[in-house]
Amino acid sequence: MAIVDIEVNGRSYQIACDDGQEDHLRELSIKINEMVKNLVSSMGQVGDARLILMAALLLADEVSDIEEKNSSVVTSKLSIQATQSYNIATKRILDVAAKLNK
Repeated sequence: MAIVDIEVNGRSYQIACDDGQEDHLRELSIKINEMVKNLVSSMGQVGDARLILMAALLLADEVSDIEEKNSSVVTSKLSIQATQSYNIATKRILDVAAKLNK
């Protein structure tokens, strides 16, 4: 288990992570720190806990939007596949019907 020093809103934190994940954790903390900085510039210093909570809510909202878009893409692809399967099945049924009518 590795320990990474990160900084958010001018405060240092030590966070544990799996070995090999240190750089990824630092990159994530940079994104969070930037988000907190933007919140501070628009709202002022309203306390670390509140700022970090607000940043987490904004990130959760972004994740939710991405999940919704991905769900729409999957649904669209499934609809296309279903239509293709329906068309193939219809053709087979018509072929069998034509053979039976001969």
